[in-house]
Amino acid sequence: MKYKTGIALIFAILLMLLVFSVDLFKKDDLVRVQLIPRTKRFLENSPSRRYQLDLLGSTVMLKTKEGKHTYTGTAVSLDGTAQEPHSIVIMPRLQGKYIAEFSLLLEPETGRELKAYVRQLRPGKTGEIKRTRLGSRNSIEHYRISFELQKEDTLEFFLKNAGFGFISDPVFYKAQDNKRKNYIFIIAADTLRKDRVGAYNPASDCSVNIDSFSRDAVVFDLAFSTSSWTTPAFMSLFTGLFPNAHNVNYGNALLPQEIPILFETIQEKFVTYCLNGDHLVSGDFGFHRGFDVYEENYADAVNNQASHLLFEKARKLVENEQSGSALFFLHTYQVHNPYNPEIELAQQYYAEGFDLYRFDSLRFIKYGRELYKSVPEEERQQIEKVYDAACYTFDHRFGEFIRFLKARGLYENSLIIFLSDHGEEFLDHGAWEHGHSLYNELINIPLIVKFPQNRNAGTRVSEVVSIVDILPTILDLFQVERKVDIPIDGVSLLDAVKKKTAPDRVVTAYLAPRALRNGIPARISLIRGNYKYIFNQKMTADDLSGFIFAPPDFTDELFDLSVDPYEKSNIIESRPQTAIAFMKLIRGLEFKQGKKGFLQQLSERLKSLGYF
Repeated sequence: MKYKTGIALIFAILLMLLVFSVDLFKKDDLVRVQLIPRTKRFLENSPSRRYQLDLLGSTVMLKTKEGKHTYTGTAVSLDGTAQEPHSIVIMPRLQGKYIAEFSLLLEPETGRELKAYVRQLRPGKTGEIKRTRLGSRNSIEHYRISFELQKEDTLEFFLKNAGFGFISDPVFYKAQDNKRKNYIFIIAADTLRKDRVGAYNPASDCSVNIDSFSRDAVVFDLAFSTSSWTTPAFMSLFTGLFPNAHNVNYGNALLPQEIPILFETIQEKFVTYCLNGDHLVSGDFGFHRGFDVYEENYADAVNNQASHLLFEKARKLVENEQSGSALFFLHTYQVHNPYNPEIELAQQYYAEGFDLYRFDSLRFIKYGRELYKSVPEEERQQIEKVYDAACYTFDHRFGEFIRFLKARGLYENSLIIFLSDHGEEFLDHGAWEHGHSLYNELINIPLIVKFPQNRNAGTRVSEVVSIVDILPTILDLFQVERKVDIPIDGVSLLDAVKKKTAPDRVVTAYLAPRALRNGIPARISLIRGNYKYIFNQKMTADDLSGFIFAPPDFTDELFDLSVDPYEKSNIIESRPQTAIAFMKLIRGLEFKQGKKGFLQQLSERLKSLGYF
């Protein structure tokens, strides 16, 4: 008898562990269930060999021929027991009508029939309240299933003969009509120069839709990125940290788990979606964290229809989204090298005719060896014209998406943030492309924010702001509280709109030594008030030997942006005390990589001036 009682007790405890092996985040009508990861095994290929699976804890990264899909959830039957039913039971503890949203990939064991369904169970009721069949073969399926729930109900995901797969963490929410939806769109056009946007440069003719959008929005004139290449710049956006703090400054870096991604905090109130162009915004760096659906598209960087395909996918997500509280991060390389506009749109843009519809600037500069080569002005203008047509292509597709939001009745209530991560150089300071300097053509980015109900429309903000301020603005606007004590560098853009920015605030940009391009040592930019200081680490003989055309002899630089926004007049000799104040600020920054050489040079310069 005691033996049977003991067995029953153990069974009861195991059942409780199974049912309650989830964590719940509850906020208003949004509940996210975190499934406990069941294995940390790495499985290189699926049985069909269509997928590669990289499983680290609760993060599942699936690689296909088209791209990567990264989810947080649990693996299915990777322990060699696929012939046994794989059951995941959760208790949402919700009352009323809810939609459960999750992603699922299952592949059957060879020669076995896949059986997969989710069933709703209620104590005191015999049988099931509801059963829904799951599991199309060899494809990632995104499910939205409606349940009429009582607080004591459990949901069982029953999976049999699944040899490979995963389930993402489910999100439960109440469906909302369009009038009650609060959406956030962060739309990033990689490598778009600020002066290609007519809201900043009336002479530009390639941004009519962005310009129209800007009239409903707040335009930030002095918004700065934190680097002149993609990965560190976007990591600053995602974390609210300057590059010296997040330390993702090289192509092999991964954001440490202890540093929060601010999208993880935003998830407390929003279902989060990310569609991006892969490569430098990859889950390999940690960009997947904080998203319920995260998709990287391999072809974006080389497809002349990249922005069209991005917004098509975004439209489908929006059309199917029912939670009422969703954030969409949308990123494309449409404007990035190779400059590759849609031909029909390029023909519209060129008007008078043009015979160059694609230009590979990376090959043009011999992958950096001819970074500093000069060309006749007519040739330079032709190259810029292809770039402009790519900007025109993005603008056209951006306009279509904005009109779609208006037609769906979603535009008015939405927060829409449009930006770039950095610009592009066309010999402005003697070089091409990006990732080699921190001049304004590369780091003074377009940033246009349309607030819900078009609040503050038509406002122009002249205070200095940074890409690190974007997500803190969302937290502020929607009153989402950060529960992590780690300080961030970003502040709400609402402070700048209200002219409450701290007058002594310093914004930082950084290029780690030889991070993107061989031969380019450290660059650090600090901006405070009207002044911008650039520390340029000296090039070594090895650095110089990698260039066919000699680079300029870079020295430390100081500019007064109020009278010299294009940084043509270095005033460091006439403002030595201002430069010294900036040098001291750099010494106070903490850098975890690549700091030895440039801090030594900085100390030597200060010593020569009688300091330290």
